[in-house]
Amino acid sequence: DVLQQQSTAFPSTTPRQDAAIAVVGILVVVVAAHFLFQAVGVVVRQTGLEGSLIGVTVLGIGAASPEMTTAIVGLREGAEGLSLGTLIGSNITNPLLGIGLGSVLSTYLVPTPLVYWDLPMETVTAAILLSYLLTKDDLGAALAGVAGRVGLERAEAQLSTVRERHLGRLGAVLLIGLYLVYLVVRIVSFPEDF
Repeated sequence: DVLQQQSTAFPSTTPRQDAAIAVVGILVVVVAAHFLFQAVGVVVRQTGLEGSLIGVTVLGIGAASPEMTTAIVGLREGAEGLSLGTLIGSNITNPLLGIGLGSVLSTYLVPTPLVYWDLPMETVTAAILLSYLLTKDDLGAALAGVAGRVGLERAEAQLSTVRERHLGRLGAVLLIGLYLVYLVVRIVSFPEDF
């Protein structure tokens, strides 16, 4: 089964070098983040756009890039579990640990759009994804039956092979579409922080 394949890569023969590269990479990210936040501060002041709007759009994509890159490399290397674990783990760690540590360092007010749109949308999309993955084979079997009754044999064959937990192109399009809906509603309906 494709979902159960593990990566056939061998352990590194240079762990110290790998650790040094990882430390340098982390330092580069920290320094780059410093300059990025300075640049974003200038953009916020000069454009009048709200900080949380820039944060969830531009910085959100920038902050997610390392996880997306790791996930893509993991998929190419055949380590699907590592890839998905990175994405899911970061989506649990980032809001909980980020907001928690931010509160320890500063008693900031959470902007209204984050409370009324961003966090609920994150919860709803996670529930949609979970529901989709848990019921996908049942939906495929039901739709295959309908396709068979109306004489669409090719569609029936494709739908009957749908497997639970396999996202597929339709699921990918659904997730990307949900992101675009989130972004448009956020920009149009919640342009101000408070």
